Amino acid sequence: MPIEILVNAWVNDTGLPRLTDHGAGGNNVGCENVPLNIDPKNVTRSTARTGYYDPVSNRENLHLLVRHYVELIEFDANKTAVGINIVSRADQSKSAIKANKEVVLAAGAVNTPKLLQLSGVGPVSLLESLNITVVSDLPGVGANFQDHPAMRMAFNCE
Repeated sequence: MPIEILVNAWVNDTGLPRLTDHGAGGNNVGCENVPLNIDPKNVTRSTARTGYYDPVSNRENLHLLVRHYVELIEFDANKTAVGINIVSRADQSKSAIKANKEVVLAAGAVNTPKLLQLSGVGPVSLLESLNITVVSDLPGVGANFQDHPAMRMAFNCE
């Protein structure tokens, strides 16, 4: 059964509005279909490895470093990210990695603003209260974080 038929049935039966922005507009009450990490062709679950790493693992400029975490992002005087500082989970040793071209930050909804704030990017009042050197006063960093409550229902269709 096509997903549109199911979503429309839920909207009609519940009387709730259909969300077209996944609740990003501030109202998350309604019906919507949410992409899942299941491959529709072979019905297998996607993982970070199969979904992101495997397709690009043969790139010469890709290096996977495991059992480490990013402590903070390094910025130059022009407020350009130039590298990261990492910590080994094994022995807590620290290292710096400098970027040849650019730094791409993709640490998820929680850790992205956390890393930015620890690195000096965020609301100046918060950063100064934590004795973090301010790189850029961006009040929106870490603000308006909202949970996405959801109701899941499983059922059989004939």
